[in-house]
Amino acid sequence: LERDRVSRSMPLSQEKSLIRQIDGIKKSLRMHTQADQHQQTIYRKKAEMAKARELLKTLNAQVAKMEKVLSKVDLAEKLNCTPADIVMREIDCPIKLLQYVSGADGSNVRAIERKCSVDISIDKIRAKIRVQGSTSACIEAIQELKHYTCAVDMEITPNSDVFTYLLSRQSAPLNAIKESHPEVIIDVWANISRIKLRGHPTNVDAAKVAF
Repeated sequence: LERDRVSRSMPLSQEKSLIRQIDGIKKSLRMHTQADQHQQTIYRKKAEMAKARELLKTLNAQVAKMEKVLSKVDLAEKLNCTPADIVMREIDCPIKLLQYVSGADGSNVRAIERKCSVDISIDKIRAKIRVQGSTSACIEAIQELKHYTCAVDMEITPNSDVFTYLLSRQSAPLNAIKESHPEVIIDVWANISRIKLRGHPTNVDAAKVAF
């Protein structure tokens, strides 16, 4: 267009039209150049962001690893052993017994933790109990836990005379059985003259004999 404008004579209106076309094309070229520059900047920023994400991912993994190590050190200090001594064991537990294993506000778990020097956590989703501590402590704790994880339910229906006797003297006979078998949960349904026992099979059988 520029060559056409300067190589021949033309009316002023036509020359102005050519100049407008030339200016428009120059403006479009500038815009395309700027757009390309912006696009290149975007590509660079995206590459920088991807690199930063990978670095953040690496740092997070390192932090998680460090936190795991520190957590193990803290646990070892709490359990009075070395981090190298700590092992983890898992045992299955029927979902319906998870609350029974835990006890009121976690009392059963805390008692076993204190007795065996272990850390116990209950996974209610997978129905598993995780025990951490030294190998011997974990074995001892698992044996204690089995008193709860292997629990059975049993219902007995005493005749009316026996039931009346159990509830006599402000339930003194019933309370005596409960006190002599603290490891068994004893629920009394007086309205239907039925008693429900829950605990380890051996302990439940002993409580049944007592009734």
